[in-house]
Amino acid sequence: MTEHGSLPTDASDDKPDHVLRLLASETRRATLRELRSEPSRSLDALADAVADSGDVSVESTERLSRRLHHCHLPRLETAGVCRYDPDKSRVDYVGDETVEAVLSLLEE
Repeated sequence: MTEHGSLPTDASDDKPDHVLRLLASETRRATLRELRSEPSRSLDALADAVADSGDVSVESTERLSRRLHHCHLPRLETAGVCRYDPDKSRVDYVGDETVEAVLSLLEE
């Protein structure tokens, strides 16, 4: 059973904008797709999976791993969609119904 997070907003009218900004990045969309298929991974395994998906052009998985660590995973964690423990290099998918609905629409 998936536990769902919720995007932090000051007003409920802002949630669609937060979701769209969150999913504007192809790297974050690919990351979420990979996490949906395997909800708990190491950072390196996630970077490998995102790179292998072919959805994101990457120079190297090492560089992608750094981008995930510094940019994308903190943003997904702030949105409540995943938990990221940088000390253990672990990522756990939490999910969010609105994010998943929009992501599904984008995949059609």
